[in-house]
Amino acid sequence: MKLLLIVFMFMASLVYGQDIKVELNPPKPVAGENFSLNFIIPTLGNDEPEISFTPPSSIEVLGRSNEGVSIQSVLMNGKITMKREVMYSYEMRADNVGYYRIKDIYVEVGKKKNKIPDISVTVVKEKEKAKDVFMLAQVSKTKLYVGE
Repeated sequence: MKLLLIVFMFMASLVYGQDIKVELNPPKPVAGENFSLNFIIPTLGNDEPEISFTPPSSIEVLGRSNEGVSIQSVLMNGKITMKREVMYSYEMRADNVGYYRIKDIYVEVGKKKNKIPDISVTVVKEKEKAKDVFMLAQVSKTKLYVGE
């Protein structure tokens, strides 16, 4: 029974580390324009995460900002657990068109160090043009009444 509990706790800690989300905004940045690399990190309590990564030499990191904190409290079986999600954003710029890889991404929360898979960045010359869309709306009534 104790062995099963230990295995369950180990698996839960692995799943908890996988909840870290990393997103690129915009997904395909334009050469010479700023883009952001966002980390959404769940934490328990007041642990502040430490983020480290190795950007390619052709991508410049301009700054880091804390974009916000989301706090959720849950009362379960007489215990209150608090879940926080912290979002950090790194402002970056790539001056050359190409395919780049951000490597060695580690997020340390408390005493736990999580390895995040490498992020691929495709820098394009110009923004993709929006597709032409034709929409037709047809009104079902010709008369409207107040309070309808």
